[in-house]
Amino acid sequence: MFPLFETICIKDGVCQNMEYHIERFESAYFSYFEQMAVYDFAANISIPKEYQEGICKLMIRYNQVEQKFIIEHYQPRKITSLKLVVDNAINYELKYSNRSRIEHLYQMRKDCDDILIVKNGLVTDTSFSNIAFFDGSQWVTPIQPLLKGTMRQRLLNDSVIFEENIKVEDLDAYVSCKLINAMKDFNTEKEIKIENIKK
Repeated sequence: MFPLFETICIKDGVCQNMEYHIERFESAYFSYFEQMAVYDFAANISIPKEYQEGICKLMIRYNQVEQKFIIEHYQPRKITSLKLVVDNAINYELKYSNRSRIEHLYQMRKDCDDILIVKNGLVTDTSFSNIAFFDGSQWVTPIQPLLKGTMRQRLLNDSVIFEENIKVEDLDAYVSCKLINAMKDFNTEKEIKIENIKK
């Protein structure tokens, strides 16, 4: 019923990075429905009083003609280890509501907290975020992620991170990594040691 969605960080009642979410919505809508959007993505957002303090998570599910809003207080996941899993056929270029393939891969994480998906020999994303790697001097992110996230795009535009093709065999050249998504503050996000990425 709602094939696509966006996840927006609400900080003290204010939607964060909205220009990036609107841009991705318009692009995804056109790609999926093959027409320009028939409604304003942000027009009907209203934050209830009980969600106007602290960090909250707003999910907007949408189809061709309507939206569904789900808001909750944000509970961050603690991720300290990643398991490499390979899927050369996975496609998640739009933010699809159907995440069954990713969920299947997630079940292969073994004793790790999350997965790091490898496609055609290149590192892409975790089950729920983009990723950036620190080489001792700069942060780099895969040039071919599964999904081009809104926070990833902002960090690229601000020259905080840079794009590179990252092969599995390249990982030992990095010191650590950070997860990137709309709900995470890159400056305060904890680093994951590179040795905690398990093959």
